[in-house]
Amino acid sequence: MWVRLFFVLLLMGGVGGVLYIVMMIIVPKAKTSADRLAMKGEPVNIQSIADAVEKQFQEISDKLAELGNDLSRKKK
Repeated sequence: MWVRLFFVLLLMGGVGGVLYIVMMIIVPKAKTSADRLAMKGEPVNIQSIADAVEKQFQEISDKLAELGNDLSRKKK
């Protein structure tokens, strides 16, 4: 977070940097799948939430498989 803040202040400086900090404080984080869909402008319905959750599970599964492959290579 601090690196991102420093980078923005360095590039934008002045009013832009202050505005970025204010918006970072005011805008809430997207914590749920529905929040993330709304943030992207996608419809928030059962199907889109199910698709988002399925995509997240697939990403986690891929990362775990990759981790397993890395661990098996290190054992050899």
